[in-house]
Amino acid sequence: MKSRGEIRQYFLDVHRKTDLIVKEFDIFSYLYLGFICSFFVFDTQFHRLYYYVLIIPVFLLFMRWELVGRIVLLPFWRFAAVYLCYLWMTQFWSTDPSVLAVLNQTRIVFMVLFFLTISLYLMSGNRDFPFNLLRCFAWAGAIAAAAAIAYHFLLASDPGPRLSGFGRAEHPILGAALYGVAALSLLCSVIPAMSSSPGKLVGWAAFLVLIAAMLLTQSRGPVMVMAFVILTFLLATGRWKLAALLLLPVGIYAALLWSGDIAPGRWITRGSTHRLDIWVHAWELISESAKSLLIGLGIQTDYAFSLSNGRFVKSPHNLLITNQLYGGVVATFLFIGLIYTAAAKAVQGFRRNGNFVVCALLLFGIGIGMFDFRTVLINVSQEWMFFWLPMMLAMAGWPYATDNNRAERDQASQSPFAFR
Repeated sequence: MKSRGEIRQYFLDVHRKTDLIVKEFDIFSYLYLGFICSFFVFDTQFHRLYYYVLIIPVFLLFMRWELVGRIVLLPFWRFAAVYLCYLWMTQFWSTDPSVLAVLNQTRIVFMVLFFLTISLYLMSGNRDFPFNLLRCFAWAGAIAAAAAIAYHFLLASDPGPRLSGFGRAEHPILGAALYGVAALSLLCSVIPAMSSSPGKLVGWAAFLVLIAAMLLTQSRGPVMVMAFVILTFLLATGRWKLAALLLLPVGIYAALLWSGDIAPGRWITRGSTHRLDIWVHAWELISESAKSLLIGLGIQTDYAFSLSNGRFVKSPHNLLITNQLYGGVVATFLFIGLIYTAAAKAVQGFRRNGNFVVCALLLFGIGIGMFDFRTVLINVSQEWMFFWLPMMLAMAGWPYATDNNRAERDQASQSPFAFR
């Protein structure tokens, strides 16, 4: 029978050999890319299971602890941790907090912090990883969008008026948000990096498929935000004439609607989403007392509001208002601080490289967060893609300086993220 020391040595040897294989073939990077792309494949249960079973254990077994230590010492990581922990603390002044709910929120805090750490770890250890990440997600989104459109029009027995995709994109609003992230990744980063004309042609076709999928979901918030972000992208990159050309048909359509010469489409006739009523009701709750204004009502407080059409809503459908409702001025200050820090880094990256993609993704994520969604303290969900991931791209210093700007590139190599 082997001694305890021999058994320990055996497992150490197995771990060492496995570690060499994982690093040689970059297995963890592929697992992470699979997790990101599977937003278009798995439903909520299986997607979260993928994260629990494949991402977290493999990371804990084979990560380089000294690099993780440098990541958690970064000011932005600590800032995000403070924000998430504060939201967690608000449970204790919520209405009737339960022990199980507290434990669940504790688990979610760790899940989000793991995601931030893992994302920064991979982005910082490989200069090509951020671009590869967006490229994989963009093509996965385009394929999923094409499949959803084909199924909707050719195979579905009762497709309904709004496009429903696969995986986490099954819900029209969530699908529009995910397709939007993929479309912006193509527009601002993947297509400009293509050198061949046939490749660019395929890229533009994929971009149009994603935009078509967004339109077919009839999700007005994401579509309006996407239009604004594309216009901002064109203006920021000096394409003034193209921006004016795109605005022209929009202006003509609005004028014809106003004059009554054309009938409004289902986008308008299907009625109001009652966002203004929801926001007013949320603000009434916020302004009830000094306590609710300063520290909020707590993240476990039930929010339920009956609309005039009889529907109940359980969310203010606005990330900023939700922060104020559950965490008060303190949470709002931390939330705005996170956005400002990431936005400043994204603008620096745009000025350094000329690549607008991180700015575009941040604008899109924050924009749709003003019309939908509840909180960014949430288990594996689309908020990770449109809120946390662009922030991690910005904080990793991507896009990097171009070869034409050697001084800035050399300076960037001295950053805390220069692991190699």
